[in-house]
Amino acid sequence: MTSTDWVVGLRVQVTTILDQEISGKVYAIDSVSNTIVLEEAGDKSSKPNYRVIKTSFVKEVSLLDKKAPKPSSRSFGEVEPAIGPVSLQGVVKKESAAAKAAHKYAITRGQGVTKEGQMVFDQIAKTLPCRWHGKSIIVFDEVRIDPPYTVEATRADDEKSTALQHVRRIVEHTQEKIAAEVKGG
Repeated sequence: MTSTDWVVGLRVQVTTILDQEISGKVYAIDSVSNTIVLEEAGDKSSKPNYRVIKTSFVKEVSLLDKKAPKPSSRSFGEVEPAIGPVSLQGVVKKESAAAKAAHKYAITRGQGVTKEGQMVFDQIAKTLPCRWHGKSIIVFDEVRIDPPYTVEATRADDEKSTALQHVRRIVEHTQEKIAAEVKGG
């Protein structure tokens, strides 16, 4: 038994360096990756949630149990709930999907744009293909919306374009929404 095995099974509250408090039962400690795994109790009907926390992010640990459990020499085969096999292929797929989602999110965030500009982009992106080009929003590769992201700042080569008219309506609606939020409605 290693020097930290006696901690497994204790109920603790961990305070992170970001002052986030996480309570749970110590499920595992890994000195190789310097992590602690907490089992957070879910509803009675749901499965527990597991949090993996780097020990370098731990600011404080408080013991929630009155007395420590008796040390045991349980192996991973005896822990509850049992640890099942992990599909390496499944892990790779999840990692790939998460990377794609993060990339998709990153390309939809404007760099150095106002909150209003991002709101206009998000509203347009719900129904039309658009992208950022610097601080300008490009829709259909035909319509450009420049800061301050108003109807007047919405342009196209063809002023009679149906795409331009449609985008202007969306921008106008979004501006009305922003104005209502500012008024508190």
